[in-house]
Amino acid sequence: MHKGTVLTQKFMKGEILSESEYETVKSTADVYRKRLYDISWFMRNLNEYIARKANEEDDCTGRFWEGRFRSQALLTEKALLSCMAYVDLNPIRAKVATGLQDSYHTSINKRLNTSISQNKTIKGLMPLKSHQRCRNTRGLDLTLNDYCDLLNQSIELLRDTDSTAAQTSPIQQVKPLGVCQHHWHHIISDFENVFSVAAGDGSSMRKFQANTKRKRMAKISSAAICFD
Repeated sequence: MHKGTVLTQKFMKGEILSESEYETVKSTADVYRKRLYDISWFMRNLNEYIARKANEEDDCTGRFWEGRFRSQALLTEKALLSCMAYVDLNPIRAKVATGLQDSYHTSINKRLNTSISQNKTIKGLMPLKSHQRCRNTRGLDLTLNDYCDLLNQSIELLRDTDSTAAQTSPIQQVKPLGVCQHHWHHIISDFENVFSVAAGDGSSMRKFQANTKRKRMAKISSAAICFD
């Protein structure tokens, strides 16, 4: 990634340097030595290396992290559940899995395997209603069976080749959760673009706007349609 200066290149090749040139090389070496134990410099170079490799693989240019990744604040339990389903369905949308059992590296796969083998809470995952052992335990107000039913119906929805029918087909499981049935297909297909920097109902989005002192809040209308 770094070729060095003209003088350091000459030094590495064993070429004869004048005294002033040699002093410059020594000074440059001191700078390089400091960079070797500078964690910020290390991360900068690591990010650049990853970006170049990824851009080469994807045949594109531009900043790697800004172009590919962003964070979205999940303001309500509805938004959390919707995003959770969207992420758990990633292998299905990518056509690398056919069902929940072979959707490896997803939270639902881990929940199912742990439920079958141990029937206990899973470290790192918010518990579902069926796994809560006391009233004070925080968890999503949904059983594992209900969540699996929701995902399985969503899989059928994603497989529907008739896009018009898919977008208008209601999913009964989302109705008790307060999510619009007729917009569920849009949510599980394109969650990142349905919402902007935050996801939630209209009220939570406006509160987020006020708390973060934003002049305007994108996609509030989407929130109102999907969650209100």
